[in-house]
This record gives sequence, structure tokens and C-alpha cells, in this order.
Amino acid sequence: RNEVYLLSELYALLSEVLNAVEAQPIGLDDFLKQVTVAEEITKAEKTFSLSEEDHTYVFDFFEEHKSSIASDLWHELKVKIGETVLEQVRELYLHYLASSIFLEFTGLVFVGYGDKGLFPRVLPIEVSIAVNQTLRYNVKEQTIVDHEQPSHVVPFAQKDVVHTILQGISPKALQTTEELFSAYWENVLSKMVDQAPDIPKQHKDELKRIALEAGHIAGIQFRKGLEDTIREMHFGPTIHAIAQLGKEDLAEMAESLIYMTYLNRRFTMQEESVGGPVDVAIITKGDGFVWIKRKHYFDAKINKHFFQKYYK
Repeated sequence: RNEVYLLSELYALLSEVLNAVEAQPIGLDDFLKQVTVAEEITKAEKTFSLSEEDHTYVFDFFEEHKSSIASDLWHELKVKIGETVLEQVRELYLHYLASSIFLEFTGLVFVGYGDKGLFPRVLPIEVSIAVNQTLRYNVKEQTIVDHEQPSHVVPFAQKDVVHTILQGISPKALQTTEELFSAYWENVLSKMVDQAPDIPKQHKDELKRIALEAGHIAGIQFRKGLEDTIREMHFGPTIHAIAQLGKEDLAEMAESLIYMTYLNRRFTMQEESVGGPVDVAIITKGDGFVWIKRKHYFDAKINKHFFQKYYK
């Protein structure tokens, strides 16, 4: 039922608000503040225009479940939840349902050619829940192959291993490098301020604040320079080489990238959410959709009658 999904989205939103509160248990005023200043939600771009009928639907849904919501909030906050808090939760929920932010969604990826398109396109879409008769979905940025950009590698879901192969460094290591560089310069500049003679304390405090900001800017600039170097020396040549591969090699490369993600998950402590037999297909302008590898839920060798009947 749609109400089940609406309820799960509401509790996902409440979880985000509660996680933003540092001290537990908190007072009623603190929670009200968190609900009121949930800027990421309230200031997000409004993607969906909910009709008056949709608002009524959400109001009725909220009224039906508000006693259990109040009970669950009381369990988390250790304070009695009144109508004021529930009204603000409902308003925040309406903001969320109309916004471009999805806390839970299913990803769909459409790949292929248009009727008049010479080059292929990749169109990813995030699909969330339906509010009454209004489906919430986001069309993400399209990836287009053309004369200027003859090839792309577009990972979805668990992207870290693919990015590591393409860039030569993992995204996490890149972020850590920026943070370490920032911390190093913050430390160096702060020590210089501490050791500087004849500077009043209030001036030293201001100089330390500037040192902190300078260290942060240095980290960002360092990462930008590193990313430019990676793009020039590693990523660019890799993408250029991929553009020269034949169809069979491209299919093998795509399967290998998925398999390497599987191996990474298999031999680390991370959740094994990638693996198993992989379906491989090639889509071309001339041949259309062609299977290269396709798994079946049964052994094809001992079920020849199925294929005889299927292709009859």
C-alpha cells in the first residue's frame, strides 16, 4: 500500500532530524529548533507541485498516524509531544515531499539511442514514492557521447572501485589527502602565531582563526591541483584509450569492472552487495540490443525443450 511507503519516508525524515541533534535525550525546544531550521529540506528546490488534493491526502494520512508518531518521538526525546511539534513535523514532511531530496529511492538507468540520435545516451532516474497520484522522481544528469567526448564510463550505486581504477586513487583517499593537507597547514600556521613575539592575545586569536581558514583553502586548492593532474595524466588517457576499443572489448571491460567491485567487497569487511553472474549486453545503432552473456534461473543444457518452444 502507498501508505506504508509514505510512513517509511516519514520515519526516514524523522531519523535525519534526530541524527542532527547531538545531545540525547533533548528538550522539546531543541527538537522544535531542529524541525524549524532543517534548512536542507526547507530550502531545497521544489521539484514537485503538490495539488490541494495531494495536501489533503497527506493531512489525512498524518492524522491517521500521528498518535503512533507522537509515541515514537516521545520514546526518542523523553518528552511529551504536543500538537505544535506534530504540526511542524507535518509541515516539514510536506516540504520534503515537494523537494528534490530523496531519502529512499530506486534507481533506474535508461541507455540507448533516440529515433534521430546518432550517438547513445545514458539517462539515470531516481524514483521515490507516489503522493496520492503524483509520482516523485528525479531525472539526473544525462551522459552523452559525441564528437567532443567520444567515450564515458558511468558507474552507478557502488562507484568507489570504478572511480579508483579510472582515477588511479580512491575517492576516500583523495578526500583524506585534502583533510590531512588542511590540518598540516592549520597546525603550521597556528604554531607560527604561537611562537611570534610581541603579539597581543586577542590578535593571536584572530590570526589563528585566519590560519584555520587559510589551511582549509590550502586543502581545497591542493585537491583541485591533484584532480587536475589526475585528469591530465591518468583519467584523460584512460578515457581516450576506451574510445578506441571494439564492442567485444568494451563488453569485457564493463563486466571486469563489476567483477573487481565484487572482489573488493568479497575480501574486505564491507557488505557483499555486488556479485553473482553478470548479464552483459551490447546496444549499437545498427544491431540494436544484443546479449553477450545472459544467466537463466535454470540450466539451459538440460532444458532444451524450453528453447525449442520459446523460439517456435
